[in-house]
Amino acid sequence: MKFGQHLAESIQPEWSFNYVSYDELKNVLKSRTAAQIWTETDEGYFVELLERELEKVYSFQNVKIGEVHRKLSYYSTQAQDFKKNGAQEETWRALEIELYRLVAEIDVLAKYTRLNYTGLLKIVKKHDVGEHDSILVTAYRFKWQTARCWFIIIDNVGHGFPLNLVFIGPVFFVVVVVVVLSMDTFLP
Repeated sequence: MKFGQHLAESIQPEWSFNYVSYDELKNVLKSRTAAQIWTETDEGYFVELLERELEKVYSFQNVKIGEVHRKLSYYSTQAQDFKKNGAQEETWRALEIELYRLVAEIDVLAKYTRLNYTGLLKIVKKHDVGEHDSILVTAYRFKWQTARCWFIIIDNVGHGFPLNLVFIGPVFFVVVVVVVLSMDTFLP
């Protein structure tokens, strides 16, 4: 299966405008290389589109990560209050259900991240193997910037939470792990 088709089939409908425009970038590469000459103007235009797509994805992720941070903080505060006030088991179970929902949201965000990361790298690779070999420095700079922004992979943190995540930045990793691992402390 081609990646463009895989991306189209994997998109979360409510987030559809926030995914990398893979087909648009691919069409730009095809149309500009059809002329058989890849100029610095073509390169500049292509890099501008890449940067726009990266910024779109990065901004959306930051919004979603902010939402997760707020929910984690809220649930952590709730758990501390429940423990302090001796909450009943059904109250704890309700919190546990909310945490599982949050983990599901995080999983969707992780899939979003992987799809966009893969799409951007595949486009850069198509650029690099095309007939525009003379101006590769900018594309490699883009690869480095992309890799620098999306690099933490976590597999199966445990404690009953099926985490398999890719996130931007170590701070988010620490927040997720601390809250998930500390739930044993809070739960009765």
